[in-house]
Amino acid sequence: MPKINCPECGFSFIVGMVETVTCPMCSAEVQTGIEPEDAE
Repeated sequence: MPKINCPECGFSFIVGMVETVTCPMCSAEVQTGIEPEDAE
């Protein structure tokens, strides 16, 4: 599973195969740069 760092608070966390996630520490919206496999 990919791991990213939040650009707002620096918290590092594991993400799934999604384009955007919410940081569990500061609630910032984070772009992962990952495209879901079933995207059409």
